[in-house]
Amino acid sequence: MLNVTIELPDDVLPIIEGLDVPLSEWVTDRLRDHASGTTSSFAGEIIADAVLAQDETPASPEAVDSRLGRSAPW
Repeated sequence: MLNVTIELPDDVLPIIEGLDVPLSEWVTDRLRDHASGTTSSFAGEIIADAVLAQDETPASPEAVDSRLGRSAPW
């Protein structure tokens, strides 16, 4: 697993210390909770992109990325 170091403002540290679990575990739990609440599958995202792309030709990779960014639930 990749280890990443981030810098946090001093006023955030007491909040993290009050979590009673390691920050990485807390973040992982929140991300899993969010992922379980999403209703769109990857296939659904591709279909939504195809609908948005109907009026665009040719479809550049940048346009696809932009559309998926707008339609993705995350």
